[in-house]
Amino acid sequence: CSTSLRVYRGQLVSNDELQTLKASLGQFISMNSFLSTSLDHQLALSFLTSSPVTGDLQRILFEIDLDPTLAGIKPFAKIISNSFFADKQEVLIMLGSIFQLVKIDYQDQVCIVQMALCSDNDNSLKPIYDYMKKEYDDYDGGNNGSSVFSFGILLFKMGAYDKAEKYYNHLLTELPPDDEDLGPCYHNMGMIANHKGNYDLSLKWFKKALELYNQTRKSDDPAIATTCNSIGEVYFRKGNRNDALESFKKALDIRKKAFGEENIQVAMCYHNMGNAYQEEKNFQQAFECHQKSLMIRQKLLPADHSDIGSSIHCIASIYLCMNYPDLALQYYHKALEIYQKSLPSQHQDIAMIHYNLGLLYAGKEEFQQALTNFQKASSIFHVTLPATHPFIGIANQDIQRMSDKLK
Repeated sequence: CSTSLRVYRGQLVSNDELQTLKASLGQFISMNSFLSTSLDHQLALSFLTSSPVTGDLQRILFEIDLDPTLAGIKPFAKIISNSFFADKQEVLIMLGSIFQLVKIDYQDQVCIVQMALCSDNDNSLKPIYDYMKKEYDDYDGGNNGSSVFSFGILLFKMGAYDKAEKYYNHLLTELPPDDEDLGPCYHNMGMIANHKGNYDLSLKWFKKALELYNQTRKSDDPAIATTCNSIGEVYFRKGNRNDALESFKKALDIRKKAFGEENIQVAMCYHNMGNAYQEEKNFQQAFECHQKSLMIRQKLLPADHSDIGSSIHCIASIYLCMNYPDLALQYYHKALEIYQKSLPSQHQDIAMIHYNLGLLYAGKEEFQQALTNFQKASSIFHVTLPATHPFIGIANQDIQRMSDKLK
Protein backbone atom coordinates (compact mmCIF):
# COMPACT_ATOMS: atom_id res chain seq x y z
CA CYS A 1 0.00 0.00 0.00
CA SER A 2 1.19 3.55 -0.74
CA THR A 3 -1.60 5.59 0.86
CA SER A 4 -2.83 5.89 4.45
CA LEU A 5 -5.67 3.57 5.44
CA ARG A 6 -8.02 2.92 8.33
CA VAL A 7 -8.77 -0.76 8.72
CA TYR A 8 -10.94 -2.77 11.11
CA ARG A 9 -10.81 -6.12 12.85
CA GLY A 10 -13.53 -7.71 14.95
CA GLN A 11 -12.25 -10.15 17.56
CA LEU A 12 -13.31 -11.89 20.76
CA VAL A 13 -10.78 -11.44 23.57
CA SER A 14 -10.72 -12.52 27.20
CA ASN A 15 -11.40 -10.15 30.08
CA ASP A 16 -7.76 -10.52 31.15
CA GLU A 17 -6.54 -9.43 27.70
CA LEU A 18 -8.95 -6.51 27.69
CA GLN A 19 -7.67 -5.35 31.08
CA THR A 20 -4.12 -5.60 29.77
CA LEU A 21 -5.08 -3.39 26.82
CA LYS A 22 -6.69 -0.83 29.12
CA ALA A 23 -3.59 -0.77 31.33
CA SER A 24 -1.44 -0.19 28.22
CA LEU A 25 -3.36 2.85 26.94
CA GLY A 26 -0.94 5.31 25.33
CA GLN A 27 1.80 2.70 25.23
CA PHE A 28 3.12 0.47 22.45
CA ILE A 29 2.17 -3.14 21.83
CA SER A 30 3.57 -5.72 19.42
CA MET A 31 1.53 -8.18 17.39
CA ASN A 32 2.94 -11.73 17.51
CA SER A 33 0.97 -12.95 14.49
CA PHE A 34 -0.08 -11.85 11.03
CA LEU A 35 -3.17 -9.67 11.32
CA SER A 36 -6.07 -9.95 8.92
CA THR A 37 -8.15 -6.75 8.77
CA SER A 38 -10.86 -5.24 6.56
CA LEU A 39 -11.40 -1.85 4.94
CA ASP A 40 -15.13 -2.37 5.50
CA HIS A 41 -16.18 -1.14 8.96
CA GLN A 42 -19.66 -2.65 8.72
CA LEU A 43 -18.31 -6.05 7.64
CA ALA A 44 -15.95 -6.23 10.62
CA LEU A 45 -18.74 -5.15 12.96
CA SER A 46 -21.25 -7.64 11.56
CA PHE A 47 -18.73 -10.47 11.94
CA LEU A 48 -18.22 -9.45 15.55
CA THR A 49 -21.88 -9.17 16.50
CA SER A 50 -22.66 -12.53 14.89
CA SER A 51 -19.92 -14.31 16.90
CA PRO A 52 -21.31 -16.14 19.97
CA VAL A 53 -19.74 -14.97 23.24
CA THR A 54 -18.76 -17.80 25.59
CA GLY A 55 -16.88 -17.91 28.89
CA ASP A 56 -15.13 -14.65 29.77
CA LEU A 57 -14.83 -13.32 26.21
CA GLN A 58 -15.62 -9.74 25.16
CA ARG A 59 -16.40 -8.29 21.72
CA ILE A 60 -13.63 -5.93 20.55
CA LEU A 61 -13.54 -3.85 17.36
CA PHE A 62 -10.02 -2.69 16.53
CA GLU A 63 -9.75 0.48 14.44
CA ILE A 64 -6.21 0.71 13.07
CA ASP A 65 -4.63 3.64 11.21
CA LEU A 66 -1.87 2.65 8.78
CA ASP A 67 0.62 5.15 7.35
CA PRO A 68 3.06 3.59 4.82
CA THR A 69 5.30 6.70 4.82
CA LEU A 70 6.59 6.03 8.37
CA ALA A 71 10.18 4.78 8.60
CA GLY A 72 10.83 1.37 10.11
CA ILE A 73 7.35 -0.14 9.91
CA LYS A 74 6.42 -3.68 8.99
CA PRO A 75 4.72 -3.97 5.60
CA PHE A 76 1.02 -4.29 5.08
CA ALA A 77 -0.83 -5.07 1.87
CA LYS A 78 -4.28 -5.06 0.32
CA ILE A 79 -5.15 -8.54 -0.90
CA ILE A 80 -8.39 -7.57 -2.58
CA SER A 81 -6.85 -8.41 -5.95
CA ASN A 82 -7.38 -12.09 -5.13
CA SER A 83 -10.88 -12.22 -6.57
CA PHE A 84 -12.08 -15.05 -4.30
CA PHE A 85 -11.46 -12.81 -1.26
CA ALA A 86 -12.69 -9.58 -2.85
CA ASP A 87 -15.79 -9.38 -0.71
CA LYS A 88 -13.65 -9.24 2.44
CA GLN A 89 -11.91 -5.95 1.44
CA GLU A 90 -8.93 -7.50 3.22
CA VAL A 91 -5.68 -5.86 4.31
CA LEU A 92 -2.96 -8.06 5.78
CA ILE A 93 -0.54 -6.65 8.39
CA MET A 94 2.82 -8.33 8.94
CA LEU A 95 3.82 -10.27 12.07
CA GLY A 96 5.82 -8.18 14.54
CA SER A 97 4.09 -4.88 13.77
CA ILE A 98 4.16 -2.22 16.51
CA PHE A 99 1.05 -0.20 17.40
CA GLN A 100 0.32 2.63 19.81
CA LEU A 101 -2.90 2.25 21.78
CA VAL A 102 -4.63 5.58 21.21
CA LYS A 103 -8.09 5.24 22.74
CA ILE A 104 -10.52 2.68 24.19
CA ASP A 105 -14.23 3.41 24.15
CA TYR A 106 -17.61 1.63 24.12
CA GLN A 107 -20.36 1.86 21.50
CA ASP A 108 -23.50 -0.29 21.64
CA GLN A 109 -21.91 -2.86 24.00
CA VAL A 110 -18.86 -3.22 21.74
CA CYS A 111 -15.43 -2.14 22.95
CA ILE A 112 -13.69 0.07 20.34
CA VAL A 113 -9.89 -0.01 20.50
CA GLN A 114 -8.17 2.64 18.37
CA MET A 115 -4.56 1.97 17.39
CA ALA A 116 -1.95 3.44 15.05
CA LEU A 117 0.87 1.60 13.28
CA CYS A 118 4.29 2.80 14.51
CA SER A 119 7.97 2.31 13.83
CA ASP A 120 9.28 -1.04 15.05
CA ASN A 121 12.98 -0.26 15.45
CA ASP A 122 12.87 -1.54 19.04
CA ASN A 123 10.68 -4.56 18.38
CA SER A 124 11.67 -7.47 20.63
CA LEU A 125 10.01 -9.93 18.22
CA LYS A 126 12.38 -9.01 15.39
CA PRO A 127 14.37 -12.31 15.59
CA ILE A 128 11.16 -14.33 15.28
CA TYR A 129 9.89 -12.12 12.45
CA ASP A 130 13.19 -12.46 10.58
CA TYR A 131 13.17 -16.23 11.00
CA MET A 132 9.56 -16.57 9.81
CA LYS A 133 10.36 -14.38 6.81
CA LYS A 134 13.17 -16.82 5.98
CA GLU A 135 10.69 -19.71 6.32
CA TYR A 136 8.41 -18.11 3.72
CA ASP A 137 11.38 -17.41 1.45
CA ASP A 138 12.35 -21.09 1.75
CA TYR A 139 8.84 -22.14 0.74
CA ASP A 140 9.17 -19.83 -2.24
CA GLY A 141 12.48 -21.35 -3.28
CA GLY A 142 14.18 -18.00 -2.76
CA ASN A 143 11.99 -16.22 -5.29
CA ASN A 144 10.99 -13.41 -2.90
CA GLY A 145 7.36 -14.34 -2.64
CA SER A 146 6.72 -15.16 -6.30
CA SER A 147 5.48 -18.70 -5.63
CA VAL A 148 1.75 -19.28 -5.92
CA PHE A 149 1.92 -21.04 -2.55
CA SER A 150 3.19 -18.12 -0.47
CA PHE A 151 -0.21 -16.63 0.26
CA GLY A 152 -1.80 -19.97 1.13
CA ILE A 153 1.06 -20.89 3.46
CA LEU A 154 0.75 -17.53 5.19
CA LEU A 155 -3.00 -18.00 5.70
CA PHE A 156 -2.38 -21.50 7.08
CA LYS A 157 0.22 -20.29 9.58
CA MET A 158 -2.22 -17.57 10.70
CA GLY A 159 -4.74 -20.31 11.51
CA ALA A 160 -7.11 -19.04 8.77
CA TYR A 161 -7.82 -22.59 7.61
CA ASP A 162 -11.06 -21.90 5.73
CA LYS A 163 -9.41 -19.13 3.69
CA ALA A 164 -6.34 -21.26 3.00
CA GLU A 165 -8.58 -24.12 1.83
CA LYS A 166 -10.49 -21.77 -0.44
CA TYR A 167 -7.22 -20.47 -1.86
CA TYR A 168 -5.83 -23.92 -2.67
CA ASN A 169 -9.14 -25.10 -4.12
CA HIS A 170 -8.92 -22.12 -6.44
CA LEU A 171 -5.40 -23.14 -7.46
CA LEU A 172 -6.47 -26.71 -8.16
CA THR A 173 -9.04 -25.48 -10.66
CA GLU A 174 -6.36 -23.51 -12.52
CA LEU A 175 -3.31 -25.82 -12.50
CA PRO A 176 -2.87 -28.12 -15.55
CA PRO A 177 -2.96 -31.90 -14.84
CA ASP A 178 0.82 -32.29 -15.32
CA ASP A 179 1.86 -29.25 -13.29
CA GLU A 180 4.70 -29.84 -10.81
CA ASP A 181 2.85 -27.77 -8.20
CA LEU A 182 -0.02 -30.28 -7.93
CA GLY A 183 1.83 -32.42 -5.38
CA PRO A 184 2.52 -29.54 -2.96
CA CYS A 185 -1.06 -28.34 -3.44
CA TYR A 186 -2.45 -31.77 -2.50
CA HIS A 187 -0.12 -31.84 0.49
CA ASN A 188 -1.21 -28.43 1.76
CA MET A 189 -4.87 -29.38 1.40
CA GLY A 190 -4.05 -32.39 3.61
CA MET A 191 -2.49 -30.12 6.22
CA ILE A 192 -5.59 -27.94 6.31
CA ALA A 193 -7.95 -30.91 6.65
CA ASN A 194 -5.77 -32.31 9.44
CA HIS A 195 -5.92 -29.08 11.45
CA LYS A 196 -9.69 -28.89 10.93
CA GLY A 197 -10.05 -32.38 12.42
CA ASN A 198 -11.12 -34.11 9.17
CA TYR A 199 -8.53 -36.87 9.37
CA ASP A 200 -9.94 -39.16 6.69
CA LEU A 201 -9.97 -36.35 4.14
CA SER A 202 -6.50 -35.30 5.25
CA LEU A 203 -5.15 -38.81 4.69
CA LYS A 204 -6.76 -38.89 1.27
CA TRP A 205 -4.97 -35.66 0.22
CA PHE A 206 -1.60 -36.77 1.63
CA LYS A 207 -1.76 -40.16 -0.09
CA LYS A 208 -2.65 -38.40 -3.33
CA ALA A 209 0.44 -36.21 -2.96
CA LEU A 210 2.63 -39.21 -2.08
CA GLU A 211 1.38 -41.18 -5.09
CA LEU A 212 2.32 -38.29 -7.38
CA TYR A 213 5.73 -37.84 -5.73
CA ASN A 214 6.50 -41.58 -6.07
CA GLN A 215 5.83 -41.28 -9.80
CA THR A 216 7.85 -38.12 -10.40
CA ARG A 217 10.65 -38.00 -7.78
CA LYS A 218 13.45 -40.16 -6.37
CA SER A 219 12.64 -42.34 -3.36
CA ASP A 220 14.87 -40.25 -1.06
CA ASP A 221 13.45 -36.87 -2.11
CA PRO A 222 12.81 -34.62 0.94
CA ALA A 223 9.29 -33.88 -0.35
CA ILE A 224 8.46 -37.57 0.16
CA ALA A 225 9.75 -37.29 3.73
CA THR A 226 7.52 -34.27 4.35
CA THR A 227 4.43 -36.13 3.18
CA CYS A 228 5.38 -39.31 5.11
CA ASN A 229 5.74 -37.20 8.26
CA SER A 230 2.32 -35.63 7.67
CA ILE A 231 0.73 -39.04 7.04
CA GLY A 232 2.23 -40.16 10.33
CA GLU A 233 0.63 -37.18 12.10
CA VAL A 234 -2.80 -38.17 10.79
CA TYR A 235 -2.33 -41.84 11.76
CA PHE A 236 -1.31 -40.64 15.21
CA ARG A 237 -4.45 -38.54 15.60
CA LYS A 238 -6.56 -41.49 14.42
CA GLY A 239 -4.97 -43.65 17.14
CA ASN A 240 -2.97 -45.84 14.73
CA ARG A 241 0.37 -45.52 16.51
CA ASN A 242 2.23 -48.34 14.73
CA ASP A 243 1.60 -46.89 11.27
CA ALA A 244 2.39 -43.42 12.65
CA LEU A 245 5.80 -44.50 13.96
CA GLU A 246 6.59 -46.29 10.69
CA SER A 247 5.83 -43.11 8.73
CA PHE A 248 7.82 -40.90 11.12
CA LYS A 249 10.86 -43.22 10.96
CA LYS A 250 10.76 -43.27 7.15
CA ALA A 251 10.66 -39.46 7.11
CA LEU A 252 13.50 -39.32 9.64
CA ASP A 253 15.73 -41.64 7.57
CA ILE A 254 15.26 -39.55 4.42
CA ARG A 255 15.81 -36.25 6.21
CA LYS A 256 18.94 -37.36 8.10
CA LYS A 257 20.42 -38.59 4.81
CA ALA A 258 19.54 -35.32 3.05
CA PHE A 259 20.26 -32.76 5.78
CA GLY A 260 22.25 -34.37 8.60
CA GLU A 261 21.26 -34.56 12.28
CA GLU A 262 21.08 -30.85 13.12
CA ASN A 263 18.15 -29.80 10.96
CA ILE A 264 14.72 -28.37 11.80
CA GLN A 265 12.90 -31.02 9.78
CA VAL A 266 14.82 -33.76 11.59
CA ALA A 267 13.75 -32.14 14.88
CA MET A 268 10.13 -32.36 13.73
CA CYS A 269 10.49 -36.11 13.15
CA TYR A 270 11.91 -36.63 16.64
CA HIS A 271 9.08 -34.49 18.03
CA ASN A 272 6.40 -36.59 16.36
CA MET A 273 8.07 -39.87 17.32
CA GLY A 274 8.16 -38.64 20.92
CA ASN A 275 4.40 -38.06 20.82
CA ALA A 276 3.80 -41.56 19.45
CA TYR A 277 6.03 -43.20 22.07
CA GLN A 278 4.21 -41.25 24.78
CA GLU A 279 0.88 -42.64 23.61
CA GLU A 280 2.41 -46.12 23.85
CA LYS A 281 3.41 -45.23 27.44
CA ASN A 282 7.06 -45.68 26.48
CA PHE A 283 7.97 -42.54 28.40
CA GLN A 284 11.74 -43.03 28.33
CA GLN A 285 11.81 -43.20 24.51
CA ALA A 286 9.38 -40.31 24.32
CA PHE A 287 11.52 -38.17 26.63
CA GLU A 288 14.69 -38.93 24.63
CA CYS A 289 13.03 -38.00 21.33
CA HIS A 290 11.67 -34.71 22.68
CA GLN A 291 15.03 -33.85 24.24
CA LYS A 292 16.74 -34.41 20.86
CA SER A 293 14.12 -32.24 19.17
CA LEU A 294 14.46 -29.51 21.79
CA MET A 295 18.27 -29.39 21.57
CA ILE A 296 18.17 -29.04 17.76
CA ARG A 297 15.50 -26.35 17.93
CA GLN A 298 17.28 -24.38 20.63
CA LYS A 299 20.43 -24.41 18.51
CA LEU A 300 18.76 -23.32 15.27
CA LEU A 301 15.70 -21.21 16.22
CA PRO A 302 15.13 -17.87 18.00
CA ALA A 303 14.74 -18.32 21.77
CA ASP A 304 10.99 -17.58 21.77
CA HIS A 305 10.05 -19.54 18.65
CA SER A 306 6.80 -21.48 19.09
CA ASP A 307 8.47 -24.78 18.09
CA ILE A 308 10.71 -24.52 21.16
CA GLY A 309 7.57 -23.93 23.21
CA SER A 310 6.06 -27.03 21.62
CA SER A 311 9.01 -29.23 22.67
CA ILE A 312 8.85 -27.89 26.23
CA HIS A 313 5.07 -28.45 26.23
CA CYS A 314 5.56 -32.11 25.30
CA ILE A 315 8.24 -32.66 27.93
CA ALA A 316 5.83 -31.19 30.50
CA SER A 317 3.19 -33.72 29.47
CA ILE A 318 5.68 -36.58 29.89
CA TYR A 319 6.53 -35.36 33.38
CA LEU A 320 2.80 -35.31 34.16
CA CYS A 321 2.36 -38.87 32.88
CA MET A 322 5.32 -39.98 35.02
CA ASN A 323 3.67 -38.40 38.10
CA TYR A 324 6.00 -35.43 38.49
CA PRO A 325 3.30 -32.72 38.64
CA ASP A 326 5.55 -29.97 39.99
CA LEU A 327 8.09 -30.41 37.16
CA ALA A 328 5.21 -30.61 34.68
CA LEU A 329 3.73 -27.36 36.01
CA GLN A 330 7.08 -25.61 35.67
CA TYR A 331 7.48 -26.73 32.06
CA TYR A 332 3.86 -25.94 31.13
CA HIS A 333 4.27 -22.36 32.34
CA LYS A 334 7.55 -21.99 30.44
CA ALA A 335 5.89 -23.24 27.25
CA LEU A 336 2.89 -20.94 27.79
CA GLU A 337 5.24 -17.98 28.24
CA ILE A 338 6.86 -18.72 24.88
CA TYR A 339 3.51 -19.27 23.14
CA GLN A 340 2.18 -15.95 24.43
CA LYS A 341 5.16 -14.18 22.86
CA SER A 342 5.09 -15.99 19.52
CA LEU A 343 1.48 -17.03 18.77
CA PRO A 344 -1.90 -15.32 18.41
CA SER A 345 -3.82 -15.21 21.69
CA GLN A 346 -6.50 -17.57 20.32
CA HIS A 347 -4.16 -20.23 18.91
CA GLN A 348 -4.88 -23.95 19.35
CA ASP A 349 -1.49 -24.58 20.98
CA ILE A 350 -2.34 -22.09 23.73
CA ALA A 351 -5.68 -23.84 24.18
CA MET A 352 -3.92 -27.20 24.57
CA ILE A 353 -1.60 -25.78 27.24
CA HIS A 354 -4.63 -24.60 29.22
CA TYR A 355 -6.34 -27.95 28.70
CA ASN A 356 -3.30 -29.84 30.00
CA LEU A 357 -3.02 -27.45 32.95
CA GLY A 358 -6.64 -28.28 33.64
CA LEU A 359 -5.79 -31.99 33.77
CA LEU A 360 -2.84 -31.29 36.06
CA TYR A 361 -4.87 -29.22 38.52
CA ALA A 362 -7.70 -31.76 38.43
CA GLY A 363 -5.20 -34.44 39.44
CA LYS A 364 -4.11 -32.26 42.35
CA GLU A 365 -7.80 -31.79 43.27
CA GLU A 366 -7.49 -28.03 42.75
CA PHE A 367 -10.82 -28.01 40.96
CA GLN A 368 -11.31 -24.24 40.59
CA GLN A 369 -7.92 -23.88 38.87
CA ALA A 370 -8.77 -26.87 36.71
CA LEU A 371 -12.15 -25.39 35.75
CA THR A 372 -10.60 -22.01 34.86
CA ASN A 373 -8.06 -23.63 32.54
CA PHE A 374 -10.61 -25.93 30.90
CA GLN A 375 -12.82 -22.87 30.26
CA LYS A 376 -9.92 -20.95 28.69
CA ALA A 377 -9.18 -23.92 26.43
CA SER A 378 -12.83 -24.28 25.49
CA SER A 379 -13.17 -20.57 24.64
CA ILE A 380 -10.30 -20.83 22.14
CA PHE A 381 -11.55 -24.13 20.71
CA HIS A 382 -14.98 -22.59 20.05
CA VAL A 383 -13.40 -19.70 18.15
CA THR A 384 -10.83 -21.66 16.13
CA LEU A 385 -12.38 -25.08 15.48
CA PRO A 386 -15.50 -26.40 13.74
CA ALA A 387 -18.37 -27.14 16.11
CA THR A 388 -18.01 -30.87 15.40
CA HIS A 389 -14.31 -31.07 16.31
CA PRO A 390 -13.71 -33.68 19.07
CA PHE A 391 -11.65 -31.25 21.20
CA ILE A 392 -14.75 -29.13 21.82
CA GLY A 393 -16.79 -32.03 23.17
CA ILE A 394 -13.92 -33.29 25.34
CA ALA A 395 -13.31 -29.85 26.86
CA ASN A 396 -17.04 -29.40 27.57
CA GLN A 397 -17.15 -32.75 29.38
CA ASP A 398 -14.21 -31.74 31.57
CA ILE A 399 -15.84 -28.39 32.37
CA GLN A 400 -18.98 -30.21 33.48
CA ARG A 401 -16.90 -32.68 35.52
CA MET A 402 -15.12 -29.86 37.38
CA SER A 403 -18.35 -27.93 37.88
CA ASP A 404 -19.87 -31.02 39.52
CA LYS A 405 -16.84 -31.34 41.81
CA LEU A 406 -17.29 -27.74 42.98
CA LYS A 407 -20.95 -28.13 43.89
